[in-house]
Amino acid sequence: MRWGCIDIGSNTTRLLVVEQSAGAFTPLLQVRAFTRLGRVCAAGGRIPEATVLALAEVVAAQAATARANGVGAGALRVV
Repeated sequence: MRWGCIDIGSNTTRLLVVEQSAGAFTPLLQVRAFTRLGRVCAAGGRIPEATVLALAEVVAAQAATARANGVGAGALRVV
């Protein structure tokens, strides 16, 4: 089975796709996008709408990449 995780951090948004077999996880794909949310939030504690929309596009693209690499809908998490 394949699993995916999208990690939204303060500087990057990362996608990891792994294959689970015999109780072990083998990384298959890693994708990183520099979103630099920390810089934007530090200014006033709020994320501007344009930044939220840009981040949503990154996450949607990474989710599509996960699906294209065999990750089912119930096997993808965004954190």
